[in-house]
Amino acid sequence: VRITAQLIEAASGQHVWAEHYDRSLEDIFALQDEITERIVTSIDPAIRVAETQRAIRKPPESLDSWDHFLRGQWHANKFKKDENAKALQAFQAAIKMDPNFALAHAWLSISHFYHAWLEWSDDPRESLSLSHDCAKKAIALDDMESMAHVAFACANIWLRRHDAAISAGRRAIQLNPSSAPGHFAYVTGLIYDGQPAEAIPVLMEPMRLSPNDPLLFVYYGVAALARLLDGQHEGAVDMVRKAIKIRHGYVFG
Repeated sequence: VRITAQLIEAASGQHVWAEHYDRSLEDIFALQDEITERIVTSIDPAIRVAETQRAIRKPPESLDSWDHFLRGQWHANKFKKDENAKALQAFQAAIKMDPNFALAHAWLSISHFYHAWLEWSDDPRESLSLSHDCAKKAIALDDMESMAHVAFACANIWLRRHDAAISAGRRAIQLNPSSAPGHFAYVTGLIYDGQPAEAIPVLMEPMRLSPNDPLLFVYYGVAALARLLDGQHEGAVDMVRKAIKIRHGYVFG
């Protein structure tokens, strides 16, 4: 069978996203579950891209908290030092307008984490401390927000609190089984805890769940690291090539 899904903006009739799925109709219930998961994980980034483009077109004086948040994500996903600095400012602006915006606190944590991880910070320890504190704040505001636990996992990985990182990664997946960042955080925690063999069965989940993810090259990079540490050198090289193909010059590729 071929199943086609489309996402259309109702107000304007503008096409936002479409995909078709060719499958064998053997188990209708399993097929329903798979297609539902694929569509849900695909339309979320599609909606965010459309919303971000809308926010970018707005003049600065008309931005609300959500617009600042979307602009922050847009800058953070550029994965560059100057863009990440702009992301920090945007998330801080979102939080200033809405102090209880848990997702903004989570992404502020992630941006501080990027600053430390990629050596953009003059004081990496301070950046990691800020990342940890922002993630804790996000969880305190909304314990059901998956990205808050992803942020907490990332901060704890580089603080070498691996048990806390793995636990947070598991929690992120429990809250949102379709979360590519959740699987990424969990897998990375396992790898840095010296468990690459345990991570490998889960490695491809982020790529499968979100094949158009802005951080797809990072997912491949982590997959390469796990295979390298597990002695699967050819598999590691294959993952590295895929990461570099997506983002030439990726420093961990």
